[in-house]
Amino acid sequence: MYKYVGIFGEMRVGTNYLDQLCRMNFVDNPVSTLTAEKMVKHEIPDTLRWLTECNENVDIYDYENMIHPIVIIKNPYSWYQSMIKENVNKTPKELYDRYNTFYEYFLHFSHDYYRECMLVTYEKVLIDPRGVLEDIAMLIGGSLNKDILIPDKVPRSAVFTTDRKAFYLQDGNFGLDGDTIKMITDAVCWDVVHQYGYKEKVYGV
Repeated sequence: MYKYVGIFGEMRVGTNYLDQLCRMNFVDNPVSTLTAEKMVKHEIPDTLRWLTECNENVDIYDYENMIHPIVIIKNPYSWYQSMIKENVNKTPKELYDRYNTFYEYFLHFSHDYYRECMLVTYEKVLIDPRGVLEDIAMLIGGSLNKDILIPDKVPRSAVFTTDRKAFYLQDGNFGLDGDTIKMITDAVCWDVVHQYGYKEKVYGV
């Protein structure tokens, strides 16, 4: 078992939501998510260096003292809408250069470092929170609430209404016009993002 999990992801992909979900639902509260490292969880290569430094003096088989990374990603199309709401002062190319780089690094990290990352999508957290929490419990132990508690509000986010969740779970265009869909499709590195389970949209569809 691992003693800690570290939740990592790009901005506006649900890191705070997953953190809150963990904190609310482990009965004996064994979860130390370490997401207080605000300057670390969204950045590369700081994230990898921080994980390495945390684990450098720990025997590779001493699971109880190791940090297990959990990497969360959001659909690249809905993520664009989230970033617009955040009023991030970056061009679409700059946004997706970050997105591509971040998630490519963690794929390499998962394949090459001491243990695989747990990769989870924001949509899976919304659809099957118990399943995600059970996967985390397999890593760190601990007991879950019989009835899973769902956050209705987390820092830097609007209230999680039914309509808001439905927006992120739709199989549609997320309110984006055809030109924007094409721009996103062209900007995303699909060799990377396919490995997280997402597919590109056809222009205008």
